[in-house]
Amino acid sequence: MAPPNPSEHFCSTMKRGTIGGAHSIDEDEMKYDAEQLHLLEMETRRLCARYVQEIVLRFGLCPWAEPALRAKSTQTVVITDHFRSPSDLSSAARAVSTCLAQELDAPHELLLIVLPRTEITRLEMDELLRRVRSLDREAGGTGPSEAPFALAAFHPDASPDTASPERLIPYLRRSPDPMIQAVRTASLANIDPDRGAGTSYFDPLRMDIQTLSAPSPEPLRLRIARANLATCQEVGFEELETLVRSIMEDRRTSRTYIEARLHVDR
Repeated sequence: MAPPNPSEHFCSTMKRGTIGGAHSIDEDEMKYDAEQLHLLEMETRRLCARYVQEIVLRFGLCPWAEPALRAKSTQTVVITDHFRSPSDLSSAARAVSTCLAQELDAPHELLLIVLPRTEITRLEMDELLRRVRSLDREAGGTGPSEAPFALAAFHPDASPDTASPERLIPYLRRSPDPMIQAVRTASLANIDPDRGAGTSYFDPLRMDIQTLSAPSPEPLRLRIARANLATCQEVGFEELETLVRSIMEDRRTSRTYIEARLHVDR
């Protein structure tokens, strides 16, 4: 995938200071002027595009996102605010929730919210999702089943754990930067219309003893996890790890360049 064109689908950016109370600022953060923040944003988009193309789409790891990605019905948002610790989770949640609210009436099926300056752990990303969902329910007055987006957390730190298919999921979600994937719930029915996400659907006009006695299908999440584990075993974890390391090294080189620009420009 070529670096995204800001004038097309990957075009929305949350600038520092545009969300009241939604960022943590200290003296070090002030080193990033508008030019450096713009450079960080562009590099973050490029690295995200590499991860999407070389990992997610190449190996078919996310049926929820793949149709939108291939159809370019996608919006990538880069939040350049500096969230340094768990104490900033509430601010980060407000920033993400604002992005989701702005996207409600947009035509995109998939939103990728990337937080390149968020210094929280993978487990803390799960807490961030919980806070975002809580804010969205409060704002919309809806329950979990009525949420307009289904959210998933991605984080660069995870080891391959093949003890079970679901324990491998964090490893496959090793994005270059912390990221939240938001899939429009209205689009999810197109992924598996006959089975849904773990609930059996059947035509009552064709209902018979065999239908009633048949076991319920596996939840979609588990079926995808099993397929992904099989894919990784077939491809080989060494090849997958080589690709992931290449992207992570690209990120380190990019960030080193940006930091060097800070010192040169000051």
